[in-house]
Amino acid sequence: MHIDEKTSQKEINTVWQKEWNRDIETDPDAFFGQRLFVEGYSVFKKYISEKPGQKILDIGSGTGRFGVKFAQDFPESNIIITDILEESLFVGKKLADYLDVKNVLFKKEDVLCMSFPDNFCDVVFCDVVIQHIPNYPQAVKEMKRVLKPGGRMIVANLNYWNFHSLHKFILKILNQPYEYGFEKNFTKKEMRDLMQTNDLQIIAEDGFYPAYGVYRLKNIYSKFAWFYSFFGKTINRLTKLFDIFTNRYISKNFGIEIIIVAEKK
Repeated sequence: MHIDEKTSQKEINTVWQKEWNRDIETDPDAFFGQRLFVEGYSVFKKYISEKPGQKILDIGSGTGRFGVKFAQDFPESNIIITDILEESLFVGKKLADYLDVKNVLFKKEDVLCMSFPDNFCDVVFCDVVIQHIPNYPQAVKEMKRVLKPGGRMIVANLNYWNFHSLHKFILKILNQPYEYGFEKNFTKKEMRDLMQTNDLQIIAEDGFYPAYGVYRLKNIYSKFAWFYSFFGKTINRLTKLFDIFTNRYISKNFGIEIIIVAEKK
């Protein structure tokens, strides 16, 4: 499967069915202790306010770890965790059951055509999902539809301006397959345009963990693991240092993920 927009949604689903069919450990430390989650969750959480009874919709949940953690940290909110694959929802349900989280509902949904009514939820959270959907403009349009006026949309995607893009560029030049099939890395301008095209008001831009793109290379090119490990640690330390004095400029612009937070007018 190559990195192009001719990849069908069915092919993409097959890739992720295989991923979620793996024997995934339900120990919370394996979910919440993973460094990418630790770095990302603290950024996402600050854009969600505690409002009793609010509905938080997690789109394309994957393992469900973000939605389940939201349910723990916002106990008076109702969390709806969705994915197009039953295999993904099964993983999330196991985690929620293990932690005895009650304020969460799991539902199979296609982000391109959801069953929820208009103006349904207060928060739409979508982490690294629309990057796997060739028709991502429709996904944003549908997320806006189910969001209440004044509600908040938090969308994160892999960043074009990160080391991970270099790996995919090399694969494309060599005509080699990429393990997750179709996956688009976004620029901030592209994400801004998506929001503004849908008449959403952008209230924040963010990002996190630039070094993770290097750490991923360590796992892919194992012969050079020592180099990528050293380089990743160096990038991480420099990022944290510069972020202190620049209002997190490096993380916001060169993180492995970039985030747009917008409100429905």
